[in-house]
Amino acid sequence: MTSALDPESTQAILALLRDVSNKLDLTVVLITHDMAVIREICDRVLVLDHGRAVEQGEVWRVFGDPQAPATRALLRPLQHGLPADLAAQLVDDLDGKPGNALLSLRFNGAAQPQGVSLQQLALLGPDATLIHGGLDRIRGHAQGNLLVSLPAASWQSIKNNGVFGQTFGQKHGADFIEVLGYVPAPA
Repeated sequence: MTSALDPESTQAILALLRDVSNKLDLTVVLITHDMAVIREICDRVLVLDHGRAVEQGEVWRVFGDPQAPATRALLRPLQHGLPADLAAQLVDDLDGKPGNALLSLRFNGAAQPQGVSLQQLALLGPDATLIHGGLDRIRGHAQGNLLVSLPAASWQSIKNNGVFGQTFGQKHGADFIEVLGYVPAPA
């Protein structure tokens, strides 16, 4: 529908559709692969894969926690994934050598719809570094992915003390925490 338009025209068309829908209390059905358009204008989404409904629901819920492989594939261009330069440095284990753990913290917008406070991120300790990522707001719910680096020894200490999972993950809205790998210290 809007894929051949420049960004300004696209935004104007979407604003018009939203305005008409609101003023006339009409339901507008959009058929598109452009998930940015869905994020911008829709309240609900239905994902089809080979003609079958594989996922449906409120846009913020589906975008925040996609269940179907087809949905994850459609959303991939909108996500803050692992940059190629970091991926090239990752190893599975440091074998006792110094280096940093690279963590992915995913927020789906359910536990903390307003966002993630810096005080909460500080629970990772003073050596934690925000590497990449971002949060988007969809229908009043902050969601996204943050990549954080911290010394492997610090990560191990946090895991051993149980502080991270109990305090950060459960109480502070990190819905999914994953160690992506380790980056060895420069030689």
